[in-house]
Amino acid sequence: MDARRLLIAAAMALALGAVLAWLQGSFDRADLRQATALLETTSAAPGSPTLAQAIARRLGHRPDCDAVITQGCRGIVQVRCAGEPGEGAYLFDADLARRPPVLHPANPSAQALMADLFREAGRDGGELRVLRRDGG
Repeated sequence: MDARRLLIAAAMALALGAVLAWLQGSFDRADLRQATALLETTSAAPGSPTLAQAIARRLGHRPDCDAVITQGCRGIVQVRCAGEPGEGAYLFDADLARRPPVLHPANPSAQALMADLFREAGRDGGELRVLRRDGG
């Protein structure tokens, strides 16, 4: 192979790598946004508080939430919500591969919060529903 073809092949490989890295980054950012948004749309029953509302009620202010991809191939993102330093954190594992996506409690604070939401909604437990924007 002459030098020109080798240079073109190397440039194409670099371009492909850059495009794939950008594409994966776009998917990762979308997963992080979706996992964090689940807190706003997930509740124990229609009309009951969402997880974000319940956390804010417990902390007395809106929580600071961030997300980290823990299992990219399986679509698992961990969402961590905490208030001021010293306040407990609420950890949830968002399973984005399921339809609809599901949030699972990942620490005792989140388990207690979800148990309280189920109790308030008159349910024994199970999974929290992701509500549609129209509340259904």
